[in-house]
Amino acid sequence: MLAMTDTTHGHKIYRNDRSTRIGGGVLCLVSNEWPSFMVPLPDTFRNLDVIAVTIMTDTGNIRYIRGRPNFGFGFGFGAECG
Repeated sequence: MLAMTDTTHGHKIYRNDRSTRIGGGVLCLVSNEWPSFMVPLPDTFRNLDVIAVTIMTDTGNIRYIRGRPNFGFGFGFGAECG
């Protein structure tokens, strides 16, 4: 998993590229106006296209979890919770 700052457009870029195949993965953009960080995931998720990011706001934290659908196995999800 990779986190970097896009200083040109004012966003943090969080991405999880596929390590087993070319192409694919998941990406999350978060405005630099909100503090955020990538949440470490267990090794059991290592081969899945999934990312988790915590976004800190004045009213509480938002945990954003996103997985890319894998049509061969019917896997896909996205969730936000405070």
